[in-house]
Amino acid sequence: MPIALTIEIPDHIYEPLKQKATQTGQTPEQIASAWIETAAKRLTDDPLLKLAGVFESELSDISERHDEYIGAQESSSHVNMHSMPMASEFDKAEWKNFIKETYGSLADNPTERGDQGKFEIRDDFR
Repeated sequence: MPIALTIEIPDHIYEPLKQKATQTGQTPEQIASAWIETAAKRLTDDPLLKLAGVFESELSDISERHDEYIGAQESSSHVNMHSMPMASEFDKAEWKNFIKETYGSLADNPTERGDQGKFEIRDDFR
């Protein structure tokens, strides 16, 4: 059974909510509910949370920040993900500067595509 929840949100959050509602023919409340449901699913369906308690660590906040720690470890020889602003924080000048600073950062550790194996030949789409 749905539970009514009353919240106050700032204008900068309400405006995109209202725009999305107008575009989709839904109410802002329906869009907000869907957004909250998506966020809740990300929290409950996180496959890495299945590993909680399996490893010992000196870190006390690993269950909340596991994605950050994994990203920091992975990016230690790559781009520093913690320095990357969220997409909504970019303006064109910042974006160009970010590209200039990070361009070629994986040159010393290129991504390689492994053997793809053999695939069956299927009917031609023509």
